[in-house]
Amino acid sequence: AAAGDRAVDVTAPDEALVRGDEDLLQLAVENLLDNARKYAPTHLTPRARVASSAAGTSLEVETPGVKLSEEERSRAFERFYRGAAAREAAPGHGIGLSLARHVARFHGGDVEAAGGDGTSTVFELRLPPWRGAA
Repeated sequence: AAAGDRAVDVTAPDEALVRGDEDLLQLAVENLLDNARKYAPTHLTPRARVASSAAGTSLEVETPGVKLSEEERSRAFERFYRGAAAREAAPGHGIGLSLARHVARFHGGDVEAAGGDGTSTVFELRLPPWRGAA
């Protein structure tokens, strides 16, 4: 979260274990964080929260000041889709969220978009719980 030109406020436990390809998972996380940095208005700080439980590990990335309609949330994961506001706000190709979802599903998880508190958009990456070798 420290990479890039904008800070992200992170809340996370000391440890959260998941099983998977480190490079692919890093790509998914970086895409979610980069989108939050790119689209949040400069006076608002993006936030990331990691939680881990017996059900798995989740990463919620909140982009304050950005509200997506229900239609935009459902289309956000289509390759090359960019909503009108996104096209005006920042350059991009519309593949980051699609890649994040593909990586999550490859690892048995998923990524979804939610409306946040009405003044933001939250993308949640969920991965299954880590299980040691039997």
